Amino acid sequence: MKKLILLSIYFIIICLTNEIYRNKIFKYSYNSFEVNFQKSISKIFKYYFYFFTFLGNEYGLVPIFLIIIYISADLFFILFTIFGFSVYWNGFLKLIYYSPRPFWINDDLFQYCETGYGNPSGHAMISTIFYLGIIEILIQRKKFNKSIGYFLKIICFFVIYNIMLSRIYFGVHSIDQVIYGHLLGLGFYYFFFGIIKIQNFNSNYFISNLIRLKLNIIVIYIISILFSFMFLIFIDYNSKNEKYKSNVMEQCPKSKEYRTFHYEAYYSIFITFGWLGCFLGYIFLNNFIQIENNENEENEYDWYKNKFKIKIIRIGIFLLPSLPCGIFFLFNFKSILKFFLFKTIIPAILGGFCSFGPGIYFELIFIKKYFISEDIKYNIIQNSIDI
Repeated sequence: MKKLILLSIYFIIICLTNEIYRNKIFKYSYNSFEVNFQKSISKIFKYYFYFFTFLGNEYGLVPIFLIIIYISADLFFILFTIFGFSVYWNGFLKLIYYSPRPFWINDDLFQYCETGYGNPSGHAMISTIFYLGIIEILIQRKKFNKSIGYFLKIICFFVIYNIMLSRIYFGVHSIDQVIYGHLLGLGFYYFFFGIIKIQNFNSNYFISNLIRLKLNIIVIYIISILFSFMFLIFIDYNSKNEKYKSNVMEQCPKSKEYRTFHYEAYYSIFITFGWLGCFLGYIFLNNFIQIENNENEENEYDWYKNKFKIKIIRIGIFLLPSLPCGIFFLFNFKSILKFFLFKTIIPAILGGFCSFGPGIYFELIFIKKYFISEDIKYNIIQNSIDI
């Protein structure tokens, strides 16, 4: 409780500090600092910063998630839980602040298109909790010792701070936005790894407890999503966007409507429906499968260990059931509501569900038939069970 109180005080302090100083720092950032920063850096560094910006966006994180799936599907779910939590709150806070990006105001800063709200920086916030979280969990799972883990954390901070610098360099974030995002990321990192200590949860404990609380979790999740719609009632985003719209559309004429202004924040929030799909998939899986372990600390969901060939095959089987969700992307919808429903929410739910439900179920069937080894014991039963 003491740690939770201290963390709450920490969040209050950084939120109040941000509220007091963000406008002053923002003006200094786009009027002076970022202009001089771009001029002082050789153009060859543009590619250097492109690389680090890539590491902080969804395209850079997808390959990392695929590597995590290769290591362990359950580890993916734990990290995806943390990732979804931070993505939701980043979108939620952007709806509260609806802050412009520096290049929306100062045309000279434009180098890179970003058309959603800027505060807090999603790259800074999500990369902080995500990269540090991976290292923390792998240390706990003894993938390497603590000394190497600390060295890797130093590398993580180097990557994170370069991601933050890249966002400033491209004029898509101000100094206050990246610092605020980073400090929020550190707070959420401490919440998960210092208070909840999620790194100590083996897969059996984490997933089985979520399944026990399935109704509560689903209700809380739905309420959280509905709560985010409250801002549409109290804030007239269209009038707020009007003074930036012409400039943004001139600089980024190819930007899709769903990635602009407050729509981009909702897009981020709706992407977390993928986590809900994964969770529903695990509930489905729980109704069909019971895995028996020896009395050791093996995780119940690590049934595909050791063999490289098994891991490659199981990734294919894992992803295959979610491929039909790609059909949704063949259709175009002019209505933004239809777009979010049919090209974001439904594909995210079905993709997560199919991979973590039928996908893992078929993996077990396949591996049992062709690759079963003596040290892995499990039963597949046809009736519902409670873990």
